[in-house]
Amino acid sequence: MSGALISSRWWIIICFIVIVAVGLIVYHPGLNIGFWTDDYAFLDAIGRLDFPDYLGAYFDPRLQWHWYRPMQGLAWWIGYLLFRDDARGHHILQLVLHLLNACLLFELARAITRRWRPALLAALVYAVLSVDSLAVLWVGVADPLVSFFYLLSLRLWLEYLADGRRRWFVFTTLTLIGALLSKELGATLPVALFLADRWVSAKPTTWFGLARRYALFVFLGALYGLLELNVLTRGLFTNSLGYGAGGHIWLGLAQHAATLAFPWGLPSPVNYVWLALILGLVAVTILRGERRGLFLVALILLTLLPILPFPVVLSSSARYLYLPLMGSAIGVGLAFELLTRRRWMMPLAALIGTGLLVWNSATIAESAVAFEGTARQTRSQFRPIFQAFPTFPPDTLVYFLNPPMQSPYISGLMFLRYGRGVSASGTDIDLPARLSAHHAAWIFYQDDETRWQSISVAKNFSVTTTPNLPARFQVIQLEEFELANPRVKPGQAIGLSLYWRATAAINRDYTIFAQLIDARGQIVAGVDTQPQHGASPTSRWRANQSTADGMVIPVDADVPPGEYSLALGWYDLTTMHRLELLNASGEPMGDHIRVAPIWVIE
Repeated sequence: MSGALISSRWWIIICFIVIVAVGLIVYHPGLNIGFWTDDYAFLDAIGRLDFPDYLGAYFDPRLQWHWYRPMQGLAWWIGYLLFRDDARGHHILQLVLHLLNACLLFELARAITRRWRPALLAALVYAVLSVDSLAVLWVGVADPLVSFFYLLSLRLWLEYLADGRRRWFVFTTLTLIGALLSKELGATLPVALFLADRWVSAKPTTWFGLARRYALFVFLGALYGLLELNVLTRGLFTNSLGYGAGGHIWLGLAQHAATLAFPWGLPSPVNYVWLALILGLVAVTILRGERRGLFLVALILLTLLPILPFPVVLSSSARYLYLPLMGSAIGVGLAFELLTRRRWMMPLAALIGTGLLVWNSATIAESAVAFEGTARQTRSQFRPIFQAFPTFPPDTLVYFLNPPMQSPYISGLMFLRYGRGVSASGTDIDLPARLSAHHAAWIFYQDDETRWQSISVAKNFSVTTTPNLPARFQVIQLEEFELANPRVKPGQAIGLSLYWRATAAINRDYTIFAQLIDARGQIVAGVDTQPQHGASPTSRWRANQSTADGMVIPVDADVPPGEYSLALGWYDLTTMHRLELLNASGEPMGDHIRVAPIWVIE
């Protein structure tokens, strides 16, 4: 082996060490953040499912309602196997992925530009950029994982195109599969590989040779597309969050392009003026036919495409730009190299680079502190429950009315606190809780002063509704309800879970009333509220949509003991007109339904 080759390899290793060291210095404050939101859902699935069921929960597309990302679930399982519930360990893994991505970007930029200096500068910029730091600080984000497979695939593919060894093709295929199963933007990778072939390698080949070379990649991409389409068409993003085509795509493209053009942020409209300047340089690149420059531009657009169908308000977070920013980093690296070509400009370039490094470090440290405070506040709001209930019996369900965060997150938090024997659900899940199916159950809710209150769920009782369920109030149907306890003492509260379905589109916001009625027909207690305390107004319900809701009816201390009935109904607050209760033939039969007897006891 020649001395030049050894020297070259050692130089590359030194570059890797510099990239990793700088990244560690900048991001080490993020290791103390702890878990947050999505993290708890991943931990909940790991802790409660046996491994075969866990694999099925992520790899079976029929069970997905968000996205199809089984590789992310597998990565979380590996992290849990290594670190259990130690948040610091999971943050270390996320940071390791980020640093590997920076090193891979160095290798990719070196292969594209054929120069080590702009490649090193690009990797350093990418390692310390603060605009997308949330993708590194939040372990529940899949962008570093998919970027690892994406960048590695491109680098391996360039090796294959250079020497044609079959092993590089096999490795590229495996990493392509990893990217596809990590996040949706992996679907653009086959196109990126083809463009790398045509614009970076640019070796002559026939159309038949191209078809043969990419047949497997096209097949894998099509197969993944069918799986992902099946999930998205019935999933949360498409049906509730507005993921799809529309005019918002152009607005999102303009905003993201401005960020990518200058990732340290410029005030509007200066950012768009700068964007116009960058687009002018891109146009010059196109006119001059500089294929490697075209490849970088195409790579940015490709990795940006899956983000654009999100509504702008959802995709505005720059963490979604984690992978597209690699193109910006390479552009900045090339710009810095131009500055350093003239010796008298090198001090200025060093000053700018040092300033950006210090600024990014301070910004990331500040973001880490703020994020840690948010994560701690998220956990601390449940501290009163933990203090009031040091333990729960095995097979306990804690059910939250209008939970402060998504029930899967709360369930993961409960798992970390109490173990597998305690699970959580809430009215944000549009499925019956089956409170009585558990050995023990509690309903939790926050009162008007945001203090936690609890209602113990009684066992082995049944109630009879008149008429039988489902009961239809014109366009709203009561499918089922669950009562915590038919017996309450004066001063306590009645807890009720209701499961509604819209039989048609609704153009008004109706209000629910729940009333405790005595034998003389007098109302002794009641509550009026819109579904989920106004968080789910009926005007937003779609036809056939199911919606869970929870109600708490306080019983005053002066309510005398005796038997009462619980009545439910709907009305329009603007007109006070009540919805009619219809029988099976569609004929009116009153304006409320008495769903259960209630006993106020001494």
